[in-house]
Amino acid sequence: MCWPYPAWEMKLRPLPAEETEGVMFYDPAATGERIQNLRKDREVTQEQLAIDLNISDRYMRNLEKGEKVPSVDLFVELRERFGSSLDYIVLGVSASQREQELQDQLQMLRKELKEMQRRILVMLEMLGESA
Repeated sequence: MCWPYPAWEMKLRPLPAEETEGVMFYDPAATGERIQNLRKDREVTQEQLAIDLNISDRYMRNLEKGEKVPSVDLFVELRERFGSSLDYIVLGVSASQREQELQDQLQMLRKELKEMQRRILVMLEMLGESA
């Protein structure tokens, strides 16, 4: 499929808040900052980490500045190197935070399901009485 105009001419509009509620967005600058913090916490230089990851020093600097986006393979290598979760490196959410969010969503869905079941039973009783 070919776009009617080049990608650099596309006009992007921000999404309204109601369309983005509960949605996580990838922020390359924030990811770069997390990578830098993880590296510094372990007292590793950019040069040494670049060697360990088999990438150039320049690419490493650009990652930390948020000017480049790591490949999936590189994200996995960073996770293994730092012993951190991908959720944290990519989105800044710790695994326990994400688990809690999922538990909260599950609990809410269970409540909604019980309410739906109650309403269905009431409707069935009403139908039974009218027959």
